[in-house]
Amino acid sequence: MNGDILSRRIIICFNTMELIVRLSVNTRYAVRMLCTLAQADRPVSLSSLAERIGTSKRAMENVHALLKRHGITEGSVGPRGGLVMKRALADISIGDLLILFGDAVDLSMCRTGRAASCPESRQCPSRVNWRAISARLQDVLNAATLKEIMNL
Repeated sequence: MNGDILSRRIIICFNTMELIVRLSVNTRYAVRMLCTLAQADRPVSLSSLAERIGTSKRAMENVHALLKRHGITEGSVGPRGGLVMKRALADISIGDLLILFGDAVDLSMCRTGRAASCPESRQCPSRVNWRAISARLQDVLNAATLKEIMNL
């Protein structure tokens, strides 16, 4: 599946600088779940999704709960029940999923390794620039839809 490229990492090149944005496990599961559901012609059970993705049913339940709460998927019970897409892939951006699962894009460099707690963050000349670059990167990810990723 083409979505597997994205399921591990997003690589963005700025001239000679390569930036890798790592995705959390839940974000990767969400991408794979949504790509699988989009290709299905009927509801897909949580058990079937877990088997296809290679994880536990419980992990799929957790991911689905968050996606359902945000109107991305919905589920039904019964012999023909399962999960289905509630929104089209073209309406779901990578940025949406990053934010939803708490994968913040923050390139703020800091000599302490922890930009948020750096004592020099208020007067740091590079922090403002890295924040601006982070915002631009988030804009790019907000514009990249799952439909585009599936068509890679």
